[in-house]
Amino acid sequence: DLVPVLLNAYRKEDTLFVKSSYLKAIENCEYEREIPYLKERLSELDAMELSEENRKHYREEAGILNQLILKKEKRKKHKFDGYDRRIEVILLTNREQRMIVRNQIKEEKVTLLAGGLRFFTYDLENVQAIRTYREMLFPVEGVRKTQNAPWEAGGELAPLILKQLQSLHEGQAPFAFRIELKTAMPPEKKADWVKNFSAAVEKETGRLLVNDPSNYEVEIRLIEGKDRTWIPLLKLFTLPDERFSYRKEVVASSMAPDKAALLVELAAPWLKEGAQVLDPFCGVGTLLVERAKKMPADPLYGLDIFEEAIIKARTNSEAAGIPIHYINRDMSDFRHDYLFDEIISDLPLTGKGRDPWKLKELYHKLFERTPEFLKKGGMLFLYTSETGIMENCLKEHREMSKIQEFLIQEKNDSRFYVLQYKG
Repeated sequence: DLVPVLLNAYRKEDTLFVKSSYLKAIENCEYEREIPYLKERLSELDAMELSEENRKHYREEAGILNQLILKKEKRKKHKFDGYDRRIEVILLTNREQRMIVRNQIKEEKVTLLAGGLRFFTYDLENVQAIRTYREMLFPVEGVRKTQNAPWEAGGELAPLILKQLQSLHEGQAPFAFRIELKTAMPPEKKADWVKNFSAAVEKETGRLLVNDPSNYEVEIRLIEGKDRTWIPLLKLFTLPDERFSYRKEVVASSMAPDKAALLVELAAPWLKEGAQVLDPFCGVGTLLVERAKKMPADPLYGLDIFEEAIIKARTNSEAAGIPIHYINRDMSDFRHDYLFDEIISDLPLTGKGRDPWKLKELYHKLFERTPEFLKKGGMLFLYTSETGIMENCLKEHREMSKIQEFLIQEKNDSRFYVLQYKG
């Protein structure tokens, strides 16, 4: 019963900054019958000529109208349909090991970026299957950079983005989007910029692009350059990434699955088919799963003293369809009937509840027990940012031969060690 009263007051209100308050009041009422009117009013607003003075009021009123309509209307999801066309791709990768990803791309011309790779391809499905990149993005076709002001940037990019989305998908607009701004702006200024940019995109496309941060199909990502222009990129959620769908469960210290895949790819020249593999600090099992996906291995064993991690590891391995034996036990107490061919692990780090001396003891304990775990000539693949402790262990345990060492992240000096137990 309140809706007609509120809408009548809304129609009569001349003070611009007050009008949107009536719309906010309607949100928790039963207003479905008024959707046609709300759409009509939104169209009127979109047709208005905007000045610097009334942009903010337009944005607020139109934004709430749009939210009210979206809340009651279900949109059809779009299906990606761009596999048969030439498309430009950016893969975000590990900065230090970009060439590992580059070597898996069949295209001849690939540009190295600071944090990834850029190239054209007709073979998007095979690119998608590469396990060692972090994220796939698409440059906005027709523009490399856009200007700094949000309304002008939105007006320039909106038709280009709409055209690109329509060419890559089945079904008609509207497409739902969200904005991700990579900038050093203060949070309040950033939020205001995003609101203005989103409003400009919606107005410019006649709401064929709709800002819906809770139910979006595309992320418009804007990265601020040194010259204060923006590099516009698209992340398409209509293009499913199933590479790590097995990872149902995580804990706070879990390794990102693309990093696990990268480490296994680095280890590939020394992996043994059908190897018996042990991870003495397995967490939720990501490294063991990725090891098995790269090359068949059997059996695989994972140890961890954290019971929750072991329970979650079993869930993940079951989802991956890979049999792995998980044991909730300290590596120091583990006994086994036969020796393994490989040890692979993301080693523990200093932090809450673990001081450097205890960690040093733990690393040395692993090396001391390696003869009880590993066959002579067996391989160890160990990832850590505690490089000082690792180097100390290698000096004291001459039975370990360092075959290769890879820098993974310069900022924290994390490294991936390929070692061989000489016996």
